[in-house]
Amino acid sequence: MRIGDVLDILLHSRRDASWKGYMPMLIVVSAFIVIGIVSRGVLKELYLVGFLMVSIAQLRYRTLGGWILLFGSCVLYTAVAAYQVAMAFLYGATATHVRVYSTIFLACGFISAMALFAARPWRPAVQH
Repeated sequence: MRIGDVLDILLHSRRDASWKGYMPMLIVVSAFIVIGIVSRGVLKELYLVGFLMVSIAQLRYRTLGGWILLFGSCVLYTAVAAYQVAMAFLYGATATHVRVYSTIFLACGFISAMALFAARPWRPAVQH
């Protein structure tokens, strides 16, 4: 298999795949951009703008490469957030808001990952 074949598979538009799975990712990334710009500044949030652009492009083209990038980042983020939630609960985060925020961030990653998994582009289309 040549590099051209792999790129063709990864970047081929799959119109039959659902676009609805990308909506939670768009909402979460948009919210994280707003939160980050307010607290840390614009330059430190440019990587999230990249994820936002990939999410927007996926609404139209729905490629396997874009899906892999977004799904992989959601799964990694969920794993990190789960670790933070476990540490907050195990080692006694005294402030309740730390536990609540950690749980909300865990839900953001998990729900986005599950929505992307449900709308995976290689899933066979349902015949009516």
